[in-house]
Amino acid sequence: MENIVINYVIYILIVVVFFIITMLYVTAFQDGAVALEDFYAKQIVKIIDLSAPGEEVYLDISKATKVALRRGQSFSNIFQFDNVNNVVSVSLAPGRATRFSFFKDVDIVEWRIESPSSGAGPITNRLYFKIVEAKKNE
Repeated sequence: MENIVINYVIYILIVVVFFIITMLYVTAFQDGAVALEDFYAKQIVKIIDLSAPGEEVYLDISKATKVALRRGQSFSNIFQFDNVNNVVSVSLAPGRATRFSFFKDVDIVEWRIESPSSGAGPITNRLYFKIVEAKKNE
């Protein structure tokens, strides 16, 4: 009789753990944060790899900023550029990020999120960054 009770308890614990893991996975995809992180990281890397030094880039990031602010992420932590390792990082929720490497030997400088002042058109948030030749360590 004790074996049956222990087996049922173990079975119930396994089902509860599986249910919790499934719910955590579903909530991660609930508002599209994971898909948006992946999309923006890949698009920024593609832009960097197809650009020439000296170019300035403005990218509409309104959807990303809405999701990030709803999930408690600060503006300064949404996009990060690591020029040493040539990595772009997009984080729309605290504690996790999507990272992709770019292949071109350039540096990303003066990057910032701009919120344009009120005007006739819709208000959008834009990511600005400048692509320059990589500084060589001599």
